[in-house]
Amino acid sequence: MTTLINDWKNWEIGSKDNEGYVITNIREKNNKYIIYEIFGYAIKIEGNFKTKAFDNIDKKRKEVMSLIKNKRISKIVKNDIVNFISAAAQDNYDSAISLLENLENKLQSYIIIKAKSTYLLPGLSLILLSTIFLATFTFNSYLASLIAEDKSIYFFNILLIWSIAGGILSIIIKINTYKVEFNDPNFIHFFNGLTRILIAVISSSVAYILFSTGIIDYIIEANSPKYYAISFISGFLENFVPKTIKIIRKIFQ
Repeated sequence: MTTLINDWKNWEIGSKDNEGYVITNIREKNNKYIIYEIFGYAIKIEGNFKTKAFDNIDKKRKEVMSLIKNKRISKIVKNDIVNFISAAAQDNYDSAISLLENLENKLQSYIIIKAKSTYLLPGLSLILLSTIFLATFTFNSYLASLIAEDKSIYFFNILLIWSIAGGILSIIIKINTYKVEFNDPNFIHFFNGLTRILIAVISSSVAYILFSTGIIDYIIEANSPKYYAISFISGFLENFVPKTIKIIRKIFQ
């Protein structure tokens, strides 16, 4: 049974701190302060740790710590937190601010990588689902018979895959220019990625209509593989269809 001990100098692993949290690990302890963990990831400090260096980095510390959004990130950077807190408690400002800035860079890099991965996720998920759907039609005898009767089912699924592939390639090429706000929740990046893929699919559909109906005077046979290239290009170039429609409008004006 854990017990609440008011004097931090007597705290050990398994003791409760002054707020009633169970200490899961002691990272540093001396006659002035104790740095310890609760929940296995959250870092706390108790004792006579308020130094000039600690006061000077306090504003920066709060800004950096606000980047820690969840338990997983806390576990990744807990050693970095211990290091800069220890330096500040020892009144070593230069070391504390340097360690804090390194922690900030590490957190920002992590957030950016996660945001860009989330941005890419919808496209990868949709192309995987489309491929599975296509494979199901191909290897299932009943569905395969449907394709034999109506090739358009197979054809339009291929068009969908090519348009999504074009959108994904566009995302990958432009991924370094994708702006990440550190306070944005991940669902925003997922929604942005999904929107970009939907634009690719819509552009591909409009391009198919323009060519297949003869609005664009370029004859392509029905279900021709040339449509795959058009689908890919219109998915990759998000302005391809709008620019094409603009040109057509000028011709008819």
